[in-house]
Amino acid sequence: MVKVVQVQLDSDMAKPDYTALGLMSGTSMDGIDVALLTTDGHRRVKPGAWMTVPYRDELRSRLARLVAAPDTADPHTLIEMSAAITDAHAEAVQGFLARHFLDARRIDLVGFHGHTISHRPDLGITRQIGDGARLAAALGID
Repeated sequence: MVKVVQVQLDSDMAKPDYTALGLMSGTSMDGIDVALLTTDGHRRVKPGAWMTVPYRDELRSRLARLVAAPDTADPHTLIEMSAAITDAHAEAVQGFLARHFLDARRIDLVGFHGHTISHRPDLGITRQIGDGARLAAALGID
């Protein structure tokens, strides 16, 4: 199933098609999914190549500990893990681009939500780690 999300773009950014990368790291903590798509930003979505990049064992272990007890994590740990998750996503994108012979300059936008460490819909709370600005800087895509 493809969910189409409409994004309002500035008129000076308007072009017929946008090339986007979507990133997903789910609660299974198995790794990062990277998917390429082309869209007009409204209704047309053309899926492209995709790949899964497994988390390194050490990062997966640290992430599992954080997810098991997110409310006990100190601010330093949250900042450190946010950077580690972001860097892992940057490496996944760089590997994807290399594997598919794509130049980062061809990518118009990257969808990145970080990683959910706590989801409490009963309380209306979701906590995620990840740093979009750090990812953009690492990739040179902004």
